[in-house]
Amino acid sequence: MEFARVNRATSSATRLKQIQEESEMPNRKTLFHSLAAAALSLSASTSLYADTFTISLAGVVLIGDELIPNDYGLTAGERISAAGTFTAPSDFLTAIHSTGTFTDLTIDLNGTQFTLADASAAPTVTYMGGRFFGFAYASTAVPGFNSSFQFFDNRLGVWTAASAAVVPEAKTYAMMLAGLGLVGWMGAARKKSRQAAA
Repeated sequence: MEFARVNRATSSATRLKQIQEESEMPNRKTLFHSLAAAALSLSASTSLYADTFTISLAGVVLIGDELIPNDYGLTAGERISAAGTFTAPSDFLTAIHSTGTFTDLTIDLNGTQFTLADASAAPTVTYMGGRFFGFAYASTAVPGFNSSFQFFDNRLGVWTAASAAVVPEAKTYAMMLAGLGLVGWMGAARKKSRQAAA
């Protein structure tokens, strides 16, 4: 009699486990299909993104702290900074930190034009905090032209560095306070043990 009860209890537990596994199977399959569909739609939407805009700058163009002469006798490794305002009708500018690639580009520096055909690699553009940060253009067709262009919003062309301030999350503060509390508690316990020993 006891053997039959144990056997039934074991088979009931086994059957319950099988039912649970069967009920979980469709959920795993559905979750996998959902994730696969989301990944495909995300990759399709990012690969199809393109935007066309014109860069407009008003202000002065500087090499270091000197004005660039109109004939543009650039040498390799010179850095060029153009002070002015960058404008583009683009939703891409609202990204916190993004990098894109130009597919067509013409740069006109006082009558000297540099195009994408002159570039040794596709020029890249960087946005930070919803604002244009700069772009890099390296050319092999124009002798000695290998420069990094950076645009800022001030009219004087002062060299500045963009940096993102790190804002700690609430859990970081909680961990810091818990750690300080633990150090304080250990100090108090050590003080009590020294007083008790004395």
